[in-house]
Amino acid sequence: MRIISESSERLIKIKKNKELIPTIVDKIFSICKEDPNFSIGSDIASIDDKIQNIQNQLIKQKELLEKALQMEKTIKSKIKLLEDDSYGIKVRVLESLGSEL
Repeated sequence: MRIISESSERLIKIKKNKELIPTIVDKIFSICKEDPNFSIGSDIASIDDKIQNIQNQLIKQKELLEKALQMEKTIKSKIKLLEDDSYGIKVRVLESLGSEL
């Protein structure tokens, strides 16, 4: 049990660090944007534009993925219905020919 509790504590610390690093980077960038002593304002603006474009692309890709999943679900249900209909037709044909299942 000690090994499990130690590993879970490590995972919690790692998770907190992963959340902490982006927050710190965001704060540094916001300070650099506002402070006139930093000459990297244009670079940060271009980076912000790239980030915004990437976020827009991610949103579009998520929407497409959701549509694709919905279409897959619809197609699977239609295939299931067609398989059931096909089986029913086979049964009727065999019965009309005099066979029994």
